[in-house]
Amino acid sequence: MNAAQMYRWKRSLDQGLKESGELVPKSQVVGLQKRVEELERALGRKALEVEVLKKAFELKGLRFTEGI
Repeated sequence: MNAAQMYRWKRSLDQGLKESGELVPKSQVVGLQKRVEELERALGRKALEVEVLKKAFELKGLRFTEGI
């Protein structure tokens, strides 16, 4: 196997991944990582809010129903 053949295979694989949407350009990775971090922080805040509300319900003698 020579270098030219490897290059053709890599180029073919890259093209296939791009067409299927599985290959993300490096230029988008940093932005996507920041967005994931933002969403993780937001999820953490929401989880904390739920715990506070559950505790408030508990202190009032009420039952917190999941799924509402």
